[in-house]
Amino acid sequence: MANEIGKLLGKVKRNMTITNNAGVSVDISVTFDFTSSDDEACRKWIVGARAIRFQNSGKRSLSASELEALDGKTIKAELAGQKIESRDKQIKALVASGIPQPLAELAVDDPDKLAEMTNKISE
Repeated sequence: MANEIGKLLGKVKRNMTITNNAGVSVDISVTFDFTSSDDEACRKWIVGARAIRFQNSGKRSLSASELEALDGKTIKAELAGQKIESRDKQIKALVASGIPQPLAELAVDDPDKLAEMTNKISE
């Protein structure tokens, strides 16, 4: 198997806090050595880390239907850890900033259509 990604990554130092079952937190610094890892192992490691960030970044506040709407979607890896607000919270924030309710709903539900409409108006 190819080992190009592992060679490129090399050794990566990471500081972290680990909390044990007793609730005691300890700060540690470890080095992950990818130099002997094949490319598939590196891909799995990277996707696993992004998946954990994605799961832990506020998705718990989404409704079941909002979570189900994520099924089959492509997530940009660099954005996977960003917090996602529920549809209602996004709309409320837009309305609070002065955007009319129907436009706020369109901005959240179909931003491409809103952009298209805005472009047509500005022509």
